[in-house]
Amino acid sequence: MAFDFKLPDLGEGIAEVELRKWLVSEGDRVTQHQAVLEVETDKAVVEVPSPRAGRIVRIHRQEGETVKVGETLLSIEEGEAAREGGEPPRRPSVGIVGSLPEAEEHAPSTPEAPRAGSAAPSPSGAPSGEGAAAGSFEGLATPMVRRIARERGIDLRTVRGSGPRGCIRPEDLEAKGERHRREEAAEALTVPAACPGEGLPLRGLRKTIARNVLASQRMTAFVTSMEEADITEIWEMRMREQEVVESRGAHLTFLPFFMKAAQHALREYPLLNASIDEEAEVICLKKEYHFGIAVDTPEGLMVPVIRDVDKKSIIELAEAVQELGKKARERTIALDELRGSSFTITNYGHFGGTFATPIINWPDVAILGFGRIVERPWVHHGKIAIRKILPLSLTFDHRATDGAYAARFLGKVLHYLEDPALLLLEAT
Repeated sequence: MAFDFKLPDLGEGIAEVELRKWLVSEGDRVTQHQAVLEVETDKAVVEVPSPRAGRIVRIHRQEGETVKVGETLLSIEEGEAAREGGEPPRRPSVGIVGSLPEAEEHAPSTPEAPRAGSAAPSPSGAPSGEGAAAGSFEGLATPMVRRIARERGIDLRTVRGSGPRGCIRPEDLEAKGERHRREEAAEALTVPAACPGEGLPLRGLRKTIARNVLASQRMTAFVTSMEEADITEIWEMRMREQEVVESRGAHLTFLPFFMKAAQHALREYPLLNASIDEEAEVICLKKEYHFGIAVDTPEGLMVPVIRDVDKKSIIELAEAVQELGKKARERTIALDELRGSSFTITNYGHFGGTFATPIINWPDVAILGFGRIVERPWVHHGKIAIRKILPLSLTFDHRATDGAYAARFLGKVLHYLEDPALLLLEAT
């Protein structure tokens, strides 16, 4: 019997992927650990290796399909069977991160009827009542998660938890709802007859972006504040030092200066360098300054993370922006380079925008956007002069802080942008 290779658990709570490209065909011989297909998950393209050596006798899924963890990808004949046509005894299925249970082990068992006088189980599998002890059942979920599930009509026994000990988190409910909507809408590439004009299927990176921004809008109480800064001195500094930076193989944009100004301001306003733990109802202040940087690619927006912004110089930040931007556009970026941000920056002014209302890169609580730099009459040292003016937009989660706090943070960012020498004086 041939070995059925199922999509392994790729970690990070990933429940499904899009099959982008097969690297092998039926009849091909493969070696153990040879890459056999490319999948897309959370904006990154990942090669999946074969756990066995042998001959591929059947490919079960087509390019462009969405595949869930545990579903069969291909069948491989091993050993003598691959050479002579016989069938070796079946071995347990093994994925690249460990053993995978067979499909029947995933099927939920039929619940037993409650005995007389006993409480009926709740949708999460927990005993009913507010006093039920957490952790005493499979499908662990907090009262808040159970309430959200009831409101949305989701049976928690059908949800795979990504938290500790399989705990179901609010984002797991979002993923479950998104999968349900996709299943109802069908995965065919053809456009429904009811769609007027030309229709484009929501797939790949565009589908991931749609899911993430929708989750952000649902999970945050977002508000946007706006300001303007005179960055004439930064403009002149960049022009003076561009040749020095280029001699190191990097291109100096305004973004590293913006990142440094934001990082210094966050030291005084840490509530914006944070995330919110929904279950514990705690604002988690981050000690690191890991900035997500929005990058436009031919397939859509990606947000690679530049780590330890506080420990990098302007030139080092310029090099990191250039390197990660190149990886994002070429789709060679790793999953780890897209996760773990504490704050996000987007420079939509590069494309001509002025003010905007950027969407929070959840679970961050804030994102700072920079618009197009323009020359305008401006009062400078008591006189009207033509200066370089930068629009700024800060979207923040109102649950984490209030408008006055956000306004003071923006004022501090302006302070550093308009007097960039302070970035050197206060550097640590």
